[in-house]
Amino acid sequence: MKSRFQCLFIPLIVLGLATISLDAEAKRDREVFHLDEVYPLAKDGTIYLSTGDAEVKIIGSERNDVHVAIDYEGRTSGLFWESGGEPFKVEVTPDEGDLIIEEVDRDVTRIGILISSSCIEYKVLLEVPIRANLVVRGDDDEYQIRNVQGKIAMDFDDGEAIIEDCNGGFYDLEAEDGCIEMRGGSGSLEVACEDGEISISKGAFSEIRAEVEDGDMEIATKIADDGIYALECEDGWIKFTVLAGGGEFRVDYDDGRVRASSEFEEAEEEDGLAIYSLPGGKARVRIRIEDGKVRLLKR
Repeated sequence: MKSRFQCLFIPLIVLGLATISLDAEAKRDREVFHLDEVYPLAKDGTIYLSTGDAEVKIIGSERNDVHVAIDYEGRTSGLFWESGGEPFKVEVTPDEGDLIIEEVDRDVTRIGILISSSCIEYKVLLEVPIRANLVVRGDDDEYQIRNVQGKIAMDFDDGEAIIEDCNGGFYDLEAEDGCIEMRGGSGSLEVACEDGEISISKGAFSEIRAEVEDGDMEIATKIADDGIYALECEDGWIKFTVLAGGGEFRVDYDDGRVRASSEFEEAEEEDGLAIYSLPGGKARVRIRIEDGKVRLLKR
């Protein structure tokens, strides 16, 4: 048998929920941000970009300034008692010849039930001088960078970057839970990826330092006689294709296997070590893999 307290408590809960639902107001908030401006940049200037969950296009051309176009639309719906906070905003600040483009951190408070919030559109277009330098930071972004001949540094989580026709000579790229794809490129490349993929094609690099953890790496490049090439992979595979040049290839492996096409001459092989030579050059290629496989090709 239920006690008198239990009989009274259940209706009070129902009444309380009904009162809360009546006090809450059904709302749908639409937030829009639009920017379309031109900003100065020094001849050797750097563009610093920081965004989150955006579609980003950066295109280099023969211009002297930076065209910044940003469009954002977000929507929130549900039953609200209270809603407040700062609006979405991206600040653009010229700084001694450089340009800083930064999404502003904000606090948004919504008290209610059945709240649904989504970003309908967030697009960033930068038209930049062809020799501009880039420093990019992001979270859950998609990047397309084309025809930028300055230095490029990127660090992002849970995203994807496609870089093509960029020959500035220096690249420092890092992604966590993401993918990096380069089409073309020369000079020095440092690239690291965790839980993702690295894909480099049509390269002409004199130095490559590449590392992937829990992912795959595919690199096709010309190799220079005085070049340095160091590749490391844990729990994945490496495919290295030589487009021109030759040299010595040393592969250290643990719980994996190594295969090379017929153009490579096997110089030494023992447990955990394989050494090959490829006629046509004096480059040094060092590969370390743990729990995976390596494939060497000549095209």
